[in-house]
Amino acid sequence: MGGPVSLGLACWWQQRFGRQGEPGKMVPYLGPSSGSCLVKPEVLRHPERFSLIYSQHPFIVPGGRFLEFYYWDSYWVMEGLLLSEMPETVKGMLQNFLNLVQTYGHVPNGARVYYLQRSQPPLLTLMMDRYVTHTNDIAFLRDNIGTLALELDFWTENRNISVSLGEKSYVLNRYYVPYGGPSCLKAVHGGG
Repeated sequence: MGGPVSLGLACWWQQRFGRQGEPGKMVPYLGPSSGSCLVKPEVLRHPERFSLIYSQHPFIVPGGRFLEFYYWDSYWVMEGLLLSEMPETVKGMLQNFLNLVQTYGHVPNGARVYYLQRSQPPLLTLMMDRYVTHTNDIAFLRDNIGTLALELDFWTENRNISVSLGEKSYVLNRYYVPYGGPSCLKAVHGGG
């Protein structure tokens, strides 16, 4: 699975809760009460009516008040799913992110249209690495390597800054919002 942290967590879990069970025995149903979501087909048929971005595959939300996934949070969710022997759920979540890159050129902060100009640190390649390390699904990696490269291109072409230090110049990738007006969330919700 990878790394001392993963092994340490697995040992900690085993000491307190025993051996890992089959996903069906641990969680009989992954539905809304468990934090698993599937976007309604109406969002795909009528995207103009929703701020939610359609996702084809089920995903886990970071908390009870959310209906959408968030990029950074999903990395940690995937780590937990892999420890829980739920790689198919991780693969579906990865497919959602890959679809976002194919559609928008990058993974936005979250699955809402008002996040399209915002992102979080690029974790998609790391997510894929964690999945492939766990499953050895090299075919999935091979099929999607071009999309992973597209996300990297987005960061190197659209989210970079040149920095000079002494006589040397460096190009750094950074995440920021290239927008000069007030936050769309303030306009929509009247607050921060």
